[in-house]
Amino acid sequence: MSIKRDPERFSNDNIDRLVDLLTDRLKRPTQNSLTVLQQVMIALRFYASGAFLQVIGDTFGVDIATVSRRVTDVTNALFDLRDRAIKFPTEAADLQAAKSAVYARTNFPSVVGCIDGTHIHIQSPGGLDEGAYVNRKRRHSSITSISARLPGSCHDAHVWRTSSICKHMEVNHQGNGSEERFDKAHVKTRNIIEIVFGEWKRKFHVLHGEKYKISYA
Repeated sequence: MSIKRDPERFSNDNIDRLVDLLTDRLKRPTQNSLTVLQQVMIALRFYASGAFLQVIGDTFGVDIATVSRRVTDVTNALFDLRDRAIKFPTEAADLQAAKSAVYARTNFPSVVGCIDGTHIHIQSPGGLDEGAYVNRKRRHSSITSISARLPGSCHDAHVWRTSSICKHMEVNHQGNGSEERFDKAHVKTRNIIEIVFGEWKRKFHVLHGEKYKISYA
């Protein structure tokens, strides 16, 4: 199987780093098994295109069942690493670095991160709770952070109030100067997270589709 890398989405260095991080979780003992690089590339192609599994299989010369298993394995392996890659800064140096970076860009003081919700299209889960997953755009979706514990019908403010980050901020970070300066700086800062979501969905087109059922455990 030939492996074609897409430099517009991931550099070779980033792909190699993913392979290094996931080798212990994905390496198979049998000689005819797919390599870790092949498994990672199959999953990345699926994330990037949102194409049907058969199309991905034809691209890599494997059957649809293999694609399904490898996408699941890589996804679960990446999820196991979530706490290493997705974490709120708590050390003083990290907090100060985050504040300085945002202030240099927007003049918004004491900001350590930007938070918002985004809807990910899913198939209807059915059942008595289906209405909870219909968002204000009349589509089924769920709001996600690290886990999808709140349905798409929840308002952003409720998601924020019930989050651990909100509780942390209320306890440890009160007071950002005058309200007037806050409002002016907020206008320049608020679009940062929207840009991040836009770039995220452009890179991973699978987030736009509803072909694949998301299960709720």
